[in-house]
Amino acid sequence: MRRCKCFAAKKQVFFSVALFFWGASAATAENYDIGQAIYFDPYAGKVCAAGDAWSPANPQSDCIRWHVVKDNGNTVEMIADHDFGRRVSWAQKSDFVAAGGSEEEYGTAGDNRFGPLTALKELKKVTSAFQNVEVLTAADNVTRQTADGSEYTINYEGFKARLLGAREAADLVNDKNTEDGGKWNSGTASYIHAMPKWLYANLGMPAGSNHVAFYTDTAHTSRPETVWVICLGSNLGKGTVSTVGRFGREVLGIRPIVRVKKSILESEQE
Repeated sequence: MRRCKCFAAKKQVFFSVALFFWGASAATAENYDIGQAIYFDPYAGKVCAAGDAWSPANPQSDCIRWHVVKDNGNTVEMIADHDFGRRVSWAQKSDFVAAGGSEEEYGTAGDNRFGPLTALKELKKVTSAFQNVEVLTAADNVTRQTADGSEYTINYEGFKARLLGAREAADLVNDKNTEDGGKWNSGTASYIHAMPKWLYANLGMPAGSNHVAFYTDTAHTSRPETVWVICLGSNLGKGTVSTVGRFGREVLGIRPIVRVKKSILESEQE
Protein backbone atom coordinates (compact mmCIF):
# COMPACT_ATOMS: atom_id res chain seq x y z
CA MET A 1 0.00 0.00 0.00
CA ARG A 2 2.81 2.36 0.86
CA ARG A 3 4.49 1.48 -2.39
CA CYS A 4 1.34 2.44 -4.22
CA LYS A 5 1.13 5.76 -2.40
CA CYS A 6 4.79 6.47 -3.09
CA PHE A 7 4.29 5.63 -6.77
CA ALA A 8 1.22 7.82 -6.95
CA ALA A 9 3.09 10.67 -5.29
CA LYS A 10 5.97 10.32 -7.72
CA LYS A 11 3.53 10.34 -10.63
CA GLN A 12 1.98 13.53 -9.28
CA VAL A 13 5.38 15.19 -8.88
CA PHE A 14 6.39 14.15 -12.38
CA PHE A 15 3.13 15.45 -13.82
CA SER A 16 3.46 18.75 -11.97
CA VAL A 17 7.07 19.24 -13.07
CA ALA A 18 6.20 18.32 -16.66
CA LEU A 19 3.25 20.70 -16.61
CA PHE A 20 5.47 23.46 -15.20
CA PHE A 21 8.05 23.12 -17.94
CA TRP A 22 5.43 22.73 -20.65
CA GLY A 23 3.72 25.88 -19.43
CA ALA A 24 7.00 27.78 -19.30
CA SER A 25 7.83 26.66 -22.83
CA ALA A 26 4.37 27.54 -24.10
CA ALA A 27 4.55 30.99 -22.53
CA THR A 28 8.02 31.79 -23.91
CA ALA A 29 7.73 34.05 -26.95
CA GLU A 30 10.04 33.70 -29.90
CA ASN A 31 12.94 36.13 -30.09
CA TYR A 32 13.08 38.34 -33.16
CA ASP A 33 16.25 39.73 -34.73
CA ILE A 34 16.55 43.39 -35.64
CA GLY A 35 15.75 43.68 -39.33
CA GLN A 36 13.88 40.38 -39.45
CA ALA A 37 11.11 40.42 -42.05
CA ILE A 38 7.53 39.79 -40.96
CA TYR A 39 4.58 39.66 -43.34
CA PHE A 40 1.53 41.15 -41.66
CA ASP A 41 -1.73 42.58 -43.00
CA PRO A 42 -2.48 45.51 -40.66
CA TYR A 43 -6.03 45.93 -41.98
CA ALA A 44 -6.99 42.31 -41.28
CA GLY A 45 -4.70 42.17 -38.25
CA LYS A 46 -3.04 38.88 -39.12
CA VAL A 47 0.04 37.40 -40.73
CA CYS A 48 0.05 36.90 -44.49
CA ALA A 49 2.06 35.14 -47.17
CA ALA A 50 5.29 36.62 -48.49
CA GLY A 51 4.15 35.93 -52.02
CA ASP A 52 1.16 38.23 -51.54
CA ALA A 53 3.17 41.17 -50.20
CA TRP A 54 2.96 44.76 -51.39
CA SER A 55 5.50 45.79 -53.99
CA PRO A 56 5.74 48.55 -56.59
CA ALA A 57 4.40 45.95 -59.02
CA ASN A 58 1.63 44.91 -56.61
CA PRO A 59 0.58 48.22 -55.02
CA GLN A 60 -2.99 47.19 -54.12
CA SER A 61 -1.97 44.46 -51.68
CA ASP A 62 -2.70 44.91 -47.96
CA CYS A 63 -0.08 42.30 -47.07
CA ILE A 64 2.88 44.36 -45.91
CA ARG A 65 6.50 43.40 -45.38
CA TRP A 66 7.67 44.80 -42.04
CA HIS A 67 11.09 44.77 -40.40
CA VAL A 68 11.73 44.44 -36.69
CA VAL A 69 13.26 47.48 -34.98
CA LYS A 70 12.66 46.40 -31.37
CA ASP A 71 11.85 43.20 -29.47
CA ASN A 72 10.04 44.00 -26.22
CA GLY A 73 9.59 40.45 -24.98
CA ASN A 74 5.89 39.81 -25.56
CA THR A 75 5.54 42.40 -28.31
CA VAL A 76 7.58 43.40 -31.31
CA GLU A 77 7.91 46.82 -32.99
CA MET A 78 8.33 46.85 -36.74
CA ILE A 79 8.55 49.38 -39.55
CA ALA A 80 6.87 49.11 -42.95
CA ASP A 81 9.08 48.58 -45.98
CA HIS A 82 7.50 51.48 -47.87
CA ASP A 83 5.81 54.82 -47.26
CA PHE A 84 2.14 55.10 -46.35
CA GLY A 85 -0.24 57.83 -47.45
CA ARG A 86 0.57 60.87 -49.46
CA ARG A 87 3.84 62.77 -49.57
CA VAL A 88 3.69 65.53 -46.99
CA SER A 89 5.65 68.29 -45.35
CA TRP A 90 7.11 67.50 -41.94
CA ALA A 91 5.21 70.56 -40.74
CA GLN A 92 3.38 72.70 -43.27
CA LYS A 93 2.89 76.42 -42.76
CA SER A 94 -0.80 76.29 -41.82
CA ASP A 95 -0.15 73.71 -39.08
CA PHE A 96 2.83 75.70 -37.80
CA VAL A 97 0.75 78.88 -37.55
CA ALA A 98 -2.13 76.99 -35.87
CA ALA A 99 0.36 75.76 -33.26
CA GLY A 100 1.30 79.32 -32.34
CA GLY A 101 4.01 80.25 -34.82
CA SER A 102 3.98 83.01 -37.40
CA GLU A 103 4.32 82.99 -41.17
CA GLU A 104 7.46 85.10 -40.82
CA GLU A 105 9.05 82.52 -38.48
CA TYR A 106 8.16 79.71 -40.85
CA GLY A 107 9.66 81.47 -43.86
CA THR A 108 10.08 79.47 -47.05
CA ALA A 109 11.67 76.23 -45.89
CA GLY A 110 9.89 75.90 -42.54
CA ASP A 111 10.65 75.80 -38.82
CA ASN A 112 11.03 72.64 -36.69
CA ARG A 113 10.21 74.06 -33.23
CA PHE A 114 6.77 72.42 -32.89
CA GLY A 115 7.73 69.02 -34.24
CA PRO A 116 6.35 66.97 -37.16
CA LEU A 117 2.85 68.45 -37.04
CA THR A 118 1.72 67.53 -40.54
CA ALA A 119 3.50 64.19 -40.71
CA LEU A 120 1.76 63.11 -37.49
CA LYS A 121 -1.66 64.06 -38.82
CA GLU A 122 -1.04 61.96 -41.92
CA LEU A 123 0.34 59.09 -39.83
CA LYS A 124 -2.76 58.96 -37.65
CA LYS A 125 -5.03 59.12 -40.69
CA VAL A 126 -3.41 56.34 -42.70
CA THR A 127 -3.13 53.94 -39.75
CA SER A 128 -6.59 54.51 -38.22
CA ALA A 129 -8.01 51.30 -39.76
CA PHE A 130 -5.18 49.06 -38.51
CA GLN A 131 -6.30 46.03 -36.50
CA ASN A 132 -4.54 43.95 -33.83
CA VAL A 133 -1.82 46.53 -33.26
CA GLU A 134 -1.20 48.07 -29.84
CA VAL A 135 -2.74 51.49 -29.28
CA LEU A 136 -0.03 53.79 -27.98
CA THR A 137 -0.20 55.49 -24.58
CA ALA A 138 1.47 58.37 -22.76
CA ALA A 139 4.39 56.05 -22.07
CA ASP A 140 5.19 56.20 -25.79
CA ASN A 141 5.45 60.00 -25.91
CA VAL A 142 8.87 61.36 -26.88
CA THR A 143 10.57 64.72 -26.39
CA ARG A 144 13.04 66.16 -28.91
CA GLN A 145 15.28 69.22 -29.07
CA THR A 146 14.96 71.92 -31.71
CA ALA A 147 17.28 74.37 -33.38
CA ASP A 148 16.28 77.28 -31.13
CA GLY A 149 17.14 75.34 -27.98
CA SER A 150 13.57 74.55 -27.04
CA GLU A 151 11.89 71.14 -26.98
CA TYR A 152 8.73 69.61 -28.41
CA THR A 153 6.89 66.55 -27.15
CA ILE A 154 5.10 64.19 -29.49
CA ASN A 155 1.89 62.96 -27.90
CA TYR A 156 1.30 59.48 -29.29
CA GLU A 157 -1.67 58.68 -27.06
CA GLY A 158 -4.37 57.01 -29.15
CA PHE A 159 -2.10 56.47 -32.17
CA LYS A 160 -1.77 53.03 -33.71
CA ALA A 161 1.72 53.72 -35.02
CA ARG A 162 4.69 56.01 -34.46
CA LEU A 163 7.54 57.46 -36.48
CA LEU A 164 11.15 56.37 -36.39
CA GLY A 165 13.51 58.40 -34.19
CA ALA A 166 16.86 59.58 -35.57
CA ARG A 167 18.82 58.20 -32.60
CA GLU A 168 16.92 54.95 -33.00
CA ALA A 169 18.00 54.80 -36.65
CA ALA A 170 21.61 55.57 -35.73
CA ASP A 171 21.61 52.76 -33.18
CA LEU A 172 20.68 50.29 -35.91
CA VAL A 173 24.24 50.58 -37.17
CA ASN A 174 25.74 50.92 -33.68
CA ASP A 175 26.66 54.51 -34.43
CA LYS A 176 25.74 56.29 -31.19
CA ASN A 177 27.06 59.63 -32.53
CA THR A 178 27.34 60.96 -29.00
CA GLU A 179 28.63 64.05 -27.30
CA ASP A 180 29.82 64.37 -23.70
CA GLY A 181 27.61 62.36 -21.38
CA GLY A 182 26.31 60.15 -24.17
CA LYS A 183 23.80 62.71 -25.40
CA TRP A 184 22.44 62.26 -28.92
CA ASN A 185 24.02 64.87 -31.13
CA SER A 186 20.96 65.91 -33.10
CA GLY A 187 22.83 68.82 -34.66
CA THR A 188 25.83 67.07 -36.15
CA ALA A 189 26.78 68.36 -39.57
CA SER A 190 27.83 64.91 -40.82
CA TYR A 191 25.54 62.25 -42.19
CA ILE A 192 25.46 58.76 -40.73
CA HIS A 193 26.10 56.22 -43.44
CA ALA A 194 25.46 52.52 -43.89
CA MET A 195 21.84 52.37 -42.83
CA PRO A 196 20.59 48.79 -43.33
CA LYS A 197 19.18 48.26 -46.80
CA TRP A 198 15.78 47.12 -45.51
CA LEU A 199 15.32 50.50 -43.82
CA TYR A 200 15.40 52.48 -47.06
CA ALA A 201 13.76 49.83 -49.25
CA ASN A 202 11.53 51.13 -52.05
CA LEU A 203 12.87 54.69 -51.95
CA GLY A 204 13.43 55.95 -55.47
CA MET A 205 10.42 53.97 -56.68
CA PRO A 206 9.06 54.19 -59.23
CA ALA A 207 12.37 54.43 -61.03
CA GLY A 208 13.32 57.98 -61.90
CA SER A 209 11.03 59.56 -59.32
CA ASN A 210 12.08 62.18 -56.80
CA HIS A 211 10.87 60.02 -53.93
CA VAL A 212 14.22 60.15 -52.16
CA ALA A 213 13.62 60.05 -48.40
CA PHE A 214 11.19 59.56 -45.53
CA TYR A 215 10.91 61.50 -42.30
CA THR A 216 12.00 60.60 -38.80
CA ASP A 217 10.32 62.32 -35.83
CA THR A 218 13.50 64.23 -34.98
CA ALA A 219 14.38 67.86 -35.62
CA HIS A 220 17.92 68.69 -36.68
CA THR A 221 19.34 71.17 -34.19
CA SER A 222 21.80 72.86 -36.52
CA ARG A 223 19.18 74.85 -38.45
CA PRO A 224 15.47 75.45 -37.82
CA GLU A 225 14.38 74.39 -41.31
CA THR A 226 16.03 70.95 -41.18
CA VAL A 227 15.00 67.53 -39.86
CA TRP A 228 16.52 64.06 -39.85
CA VAL A 229 15.43 61.80 -42.73
CA ILE A 230 16.30 58.35 -44.07
CA CYS A 231 17.67 58.88 -47.55
CA LEU A 232 17.91 56.80 -50.68
CA GLY A 233 21.49 55.59 -50.72
CA SER A 234 21.67 54.45 -47.08
CA ASN A 235 22.17 57.77 -45.28
CA LEU A 236 20.59 59.17 -42.16
CA GLY A 237 20.72 62.73 -43.39
CA LYS A 238 19.02 66.12 -43.47
CA GLY A 239 15.76 67.07 -45.09
CA THR A 240 13.59 70.17 -44.92
CA VAL A 241 10.52 70.89 -42.78
CA SER A 242 8.70 72.13 -45.87
CA THR A 243 8.73 70.48 -49.27
CA VAL A 244 9.95 73.73 -50.82
CA GLY A 245 13.17 75.64 -50.45
CA ARG A 246 16.63 74.12 -50.59
CA PHE A 247 15.22 70.59 -50.77
CA GLY A 248 12.22 71.63 -52.84
CA ARG A 249 12.63 69.02 -55.55
CA GLU A 250 12.49 66.17 -53.05
CA VAL A 251 9.31 64.33 -52.12
CA LEU A 252 9.28 62.93 -48.61
CA GLY A 253 7.00 60.37 -47.00
CA ILE A 254 6.26 58.63 -43.70
CA ARG A 255 6.70 55.03 -42.61
CA PRO A 256 4.69 53.71 -39.67
CA ILE A 257 6.14 51.66 -36.86
CA VAL A 258 3.57 49.39 -35.20
CA ARG A 259 3.71 47.32 -32.02
CA VAL A 260 2.12 43.88 -32.26
CA LYS A 261 1.78 41.06 -29.74
CA LYS A 262 3.95 38.10 -30.64
CA SER A 263 1.03 35.80 -29.93
CA ILE A 264 -0.76 37.35 -32.92
CA LEU A 265 2.26 36.94 -35.17
CA GLU A 266 2.92 33.37 -34.08
CA SER A 267 -0.63 32.02 -33.73
CA GLU A 268 -1.05 31.27 -37.44
CA GLN A 269 2.48 29.97 -37.88
CA GLU A 270 1.97 26.95 -35.62
